[in-house]
Amino acid sequence: MSEPTELYKREDATECAREAVREQIVLPILARVSGRIVEVERRSAIESALVFHEDIHAYRRALTSPSDGADAQQVPSEKAAAGVWLFGAERVENPTVIYRRLAESLADGAILLAASEVPWPGKILSSEESAEYTAEETAAAFVRAGFADIDRMVEGPFFRIWKATKRDNGAHAALCNAEDYLGTGDFASAERELDGITEQMSSTLVVREFALLVAACHDLAGRQAACLDALSEALMLDPRCARAMCGLGRIAALTGDVDGASDFFDAALRCEPALVAGLHGKAVVLESKGDPEGAFAAMVTASDLRPKNDQLLSEAARLGNIIGKLDDVARFFSHRFSAPLRIKSEASDLEVTSASRSRN
Repeated sequence: MSEPTELYKREDATECAREAVREQIVLPILARVSGRIVEVERRSAIESALVFHEDIHAYRRALTSPSDGADAQQVPSEKAAAGVWLFGAERVENPTVIYRRLAESLADGAILLAASEVPWPGKILSSEESAEYTAEETAAAFVRAGFADIDRMVEGPFFRIWKATKRDNGAHAALCNAEDYLGTGDFASAERELDGITEQMSSTLVVREFALLVAACHDLAGRQAACLDALSEALMLDPRCARAMCGLGRIAALTGDVDGASDFFDAALRCEPALVAGLHGKAVVLESKGDPEGAFAAMVTASDLRPKNDQLLSEAARLGNIIGKLDDVARFFSHRFSAPLRIKSEASDLEVTSASRSRN
């Protein structure tokens, strides 16, 4: 099981990567931007902040003199022309909240530059990471927050550089609101939001997210056939949509088609090998087919990619006990809980500040 002798990567190494990306990729692009720049800065394990800079010159000064926040503004009267978030989504409890705050701080047509790490099966996250996200999950988060024209400028073996454009329209707002309602189980309100979209949806990605949210509404309402239709529509729009494949796999499993479910989860993992929903589904199917060893391996991989998820941790331990790997389970728990306990803040995930402080 996951038992590294030391952390997969140290935070100072991540900071070096962050500075290199900023210098070689971000700054040349921002040099062509006229207007304010907003960046998400990480202050601690539980605190991130939006920091505004008057222009590229103020942004550069803040980079060389972090303690000098004279050029940053708190809640500026004009929205920013560019946003930056480098290697931060992996280190917050809910990156969706910050994507949305970034969108709210940006003018229509503004650009967002973001860097994210590439997950892969078997990757061990550092103690300060909550999760790493597949390319599909990251693109979906951008769309639902109100971004369009999403492009992966760099697709490397270890990290991705994203560029997206802020778009103010009712469709994105409805997707956002529907997602919130679904998070509380209120599918009726989510459906009203989605039914209220009157503007033309601007891209295939937006329509795909619409179809997936509609499917989630049907699923919560117990309308299995309608859910199946919506998932199939999402898959027709994007034949590589791994989340739609996982949804179809779940429905197949619920109807007793274990082989069909296995095919769907395998297909999802071929498209996104580190998709936790696919790994979890595969583990459930393998256990039902009498392969607890395979189920254990898949569940451990899922838990390594979502170390803060107690359900995945518990399921991995249960399967390990079933197959007699008691020592492995003990070492797994020992490693997982060797890091300091994370304290949840009652405050927002994000604060808006006018001071540029030292980056972590």
